Amino acid sequence: MDISVIICCYNSSTRIKTTLKHLALQQLDGLKCEIILIDNCCTDNTVEVALISWEEFGNPYPLVIQKENKPGLSNARKLGLFCSRSEIVLFCDDDNWLKSSYIGLAYSLINSDKEIGMVGGKGIPQSDVHIPDWLTEVPSRFACGEQAQSSGILTNKNWLYGAGLCLKKSVLIDLYSSGFTSFLIDRMGEELSSGGDVELCYWFIIVNKKLYYSDELVFEHVLPSERLTEEYFLKLKLGIQKAGYRHVKYESAIRFFKSERLIDKFRWLYHLRNDLMFLIKLIFRRNWYFLKFSN
Repeated sequence: MDISVIICCYNSSTRIKTTLKHLALQQLDGLKCEIILIDNCCTDNTVEVALISWEEFGNPYPLVIQKENKPGLSNARKLGLFCSRSEIVLFCDDDNWLKSSYIGLAYSLINSDKEIGMVGGKGIPQSDVHIPDWLTEVPSRFACGEQAQSSGILTNKNWLYGAGLCLKKSVLIDLYSSGFTSFLIDRMGEELSSGGDVELCYWFIIVNKKLYYSDELVFEHVLPSERLTEEYFLKLKLGIQKAGYRHVKYESAIRFFKSERLIDKFRWLYHLRNDLMFLIKLIFRRNWYFLKFSN
């Protein structure tokens, strides 16, 4: 298997068919692909709709259903990683319509350099109602818009959004195996907790993997009317703010690891003085990862 596409679903019965249709139309050029659909505490008929739809589209490649009883997007993605049969994994949300060249191009880009650990693309907002002007000011909060000024290795930011994110599975599997657990649960049912995709990116940076953005990787991100209200945006903003304090810790830890001068290391160590256990855990698991791959 060359690439595994993981779709995490919570009551996705009205969205999943079109998402699967776009996956069925992918131009894979001989790549062996599988779809892993994670039923993350669905209370509707998401699984039934998915199976019937995939049959309707001709079963172009395997569709595997797995159930995660622990709510939270991070938990669902973790299960998908362990169930996948390939090293290259792509997260496709249940409302992402991938351009037909998406999977093939993502696979090519992530294999173009062994130091690249993640590849992200550009989401185009799509809705059956008017998209408000304020969304254009904060597109990344809805996993939309360009993630850099041009395609290439990210140098001025430390994260890519999770929608359409392609990554090398072994990095996360080995970190999980070392005892590393997520500090963020990301989306949980109707609760707009957030930040899990940013945390994943931090993990890759900590073990010296590069993040790559391509504006040729394009998908439509379908936003229903209820997600385009100011009330929803305020709830989303609050979820992002709650995750922010964890992100600040990661940013400081990354600066600590990247510091070459001893005085700079002490400066960032002082900055993390109230979070030493957090840093110690990162150091232990980072060293565990490097030790394993040096053998």
